[in-house]
Amino acid sequence: NTQRRVALAQAQLGDTAAAQRTFNKLIPQAKSQPPSMESAMVLRDGAKFEAQAGDPTQALETYKDAMVASGVTTTRPQDNDTFTRLTRNDEKDDWLKRG
Repeated sequence: NTQRRVALAQAQLGDTAAAQRTFNKLIPQAKSQPPSMESAMVLRDGAKFEAQAGDPTQALETYKDAMVASGVTTTRPQDNDTFTRLTRNDEKDDWLKRG
């Protein structure tokens, strides 16, 4: 958790290279751990950093790993439709049809 906060601070201070190095160490470690809120937060914040750093494709993959780590799902979403469904708070909520 401390290293995650260090990476976030590095990113906020504009030291993106250091933040990248820190997340590059943390993300594989978090993926190898059993599901927990701590590893989910590392993956979530790592994904957010990847998106902000201009790598949205990798960010999406890391968000998928965060879903498994947080217990949202037991298996990694394999397609965009499944990923989108898993982001809903209520399975019956179809926000595309609500408008």
